[in-house]
Amino acid sequence: MATLSYENILQSDFFKFIVGREKKQFFMHSCIVACQSKSLEKLINGDMKEANDRCVVWPDVDSDTFIRFSQYAYTGDYQAAPRQTRDHTTIGEPSPTGSNFPSQKITRIKKKKPSMFGPEDLTPLNDKDLWAQFKKLYPDAATDQEAETNAPEDDFSGEVVNVDEFGA
Repeated sequence: MATLSYENILQSDFFKFIVGREKKQFFMHSCIVACQSKSLEKLINGDMKEANDRCVVWPDVDSDTFIRFSQYAYTGDYQAAPRQTRDHTTIGEPSPTGSNFPSQKITRIKKKKPSMFGPEDLTPLNDKDLWAQFKKLYPDAATDQEAETNAPEDDFSGEVVNVDEFGA
């Protein structure tokens, strides 16, 4: 975010945001919004209809998300949304009468998928162990001598080489 003086913030005009399906209205200082990104700067100060109207409609942004955006724009930080997790799934069981409507619901607890890495894989390796593990996984494909022969011909001496001599 660009550095703004408090005076510049207070002197900038307000920009109206109509947010979400409920069309909640929010107002922010235009210079605060404009300095967040190039796209927002164009929205606020560009040739778009929204810039002329000083208003934008964002139906796909919910009001809680917009509040977090404005909190970040003004303070440089925001309070994250509460974490939402699903611990179980409710599944309907067919009724004994043969109808397709569930007669009772049962709850099955979802099991966590096993991790790709076991607890022993989470311990940090020192440089020597890491290099040994790398060499075991990727054995040398070329010897040091071969690697030297693949070195570039340019010795960076500054001499000009005529490319046409090499017969392109």
